[in-house]
Amino acid sequence: LEGETNLVMNENSFIYKVLSFVSSSLCFKDITTNYHFEVVDKEEAEKKAKEAEEKKKLMEEAEIKRQEMMAAQKEKGGGKKGAAPAMDARKELSKSKEQVEEECKISLNIRIKPLPLDEMDSDELRNKINSIWNTIVTLETDKYDYEQRQLDQDYEFKELAERQKLQLRNKAIKKVLTQNLHRSS
Repeated sequence: LEGETNLVMNENSFIYKVLSFVSSSLCFKDITTNYHFEVVDKEEAEKKAKEAEEKKKLMEEAEIKRQEMMAAQKEKGGGKKGAAPAMDARKELSKSKEQVEEECKISLNIRIKPLPLDEMDSDELRNKINSIWNTIVTLETDKYDYEQRQLDQDYEFKELAERQKLQLRNKAIKKVLTQNLHRSS
């Protein structure tokens, strides 16, 4: 399936990340202006799937160990409820970019099931790709709308803060003027 789009995709874009997790047997070429999907060699896809499965298992084991350690820490320092979220936040910030990306991939792999490409003919595959593409376009549109809404709300917030400052200033001036008026009379 080939076509052109105005959306720009790179390795950090939402579209690229979603498409890269759709199936391990899809690849992308020239993703900045054109999109092109093709089915990759079955052996290569199986090899990648096997590697991904191994990484997933390792990360799941690490997560289980981490949860056990957290449970042990909670049992050990049961009275300190306020310290745990701060420690979790510090741990999250101390993770490397690769660790965060790996956890994100594992999380998405758990949530998103791979497509049965061997069972699909070209029309089904084309329809599936089109539906995924339409979903991505919808999500990107929603994302843009939410970003614009946030910008509008930020502007309105600043405007209200300025209006409040002005009202407080006028109130203070009025108070001073009324006090001076009472003193002079």
